[in-house]
Amino acid sequence: MLHLIGLDDTLLQFRESSTSAYLIEEFANFSGEHNSSRMKYPHQSNRSSSSKSCRLDVEEGNCSLDSSNSTNNDAENTATRRALHNALERSRRNQIKEAFTLLREALPMKLDSKSSRATILNCAAAYVMSLQSRIQAHQKEIEECNRAIKELETEITNTTTSSS
Repeated sequence: MLHLIGLDDTLLQFRESSTSAYLIEEFANFSGEHNSSRMKYPHQSNRSSSSKSCRLDVEEGNCSLDSSNSTNNDAENTATRRALHNALERSRRNQIKEAFTLLREALPMKLDSKSSRATILNCAAAYVMSLQSRIQAHQKEIEECNRAIKELETEITNTTTSSS
């Protein structure tokens, strides 16, 4: 039973390798479910040389230094970290792309899908400024209408008082 990190059973098969420990740590960091005071990872260990690697026992929550196959593990960790970073960066770029698409589609002017991001941002800024000026114009109109209402109310009050 996992009492340190709430991972599903499919991740249990990875518990022996240090690369898998790194992936488990990244998953735990992503889901915010790790206890950093109890766990140490390859990039956090205070090793003086590259001959040691960190191994995480997921079920027990222990980490121990292991000097066997450290060169392969370090290369594997580097490749895994790079692949994870590349995947996260790709996801970030996709989110930005989707946000620009939503922004482009929300604008009243019809921009084609080939419009640059700078064009989309400039059009969005111009549209926001035009909306702000329309809001100010409507607020002035509301104030004028409220003044006219007060004048008419005063006039009605004066008329009813004078006729009594």
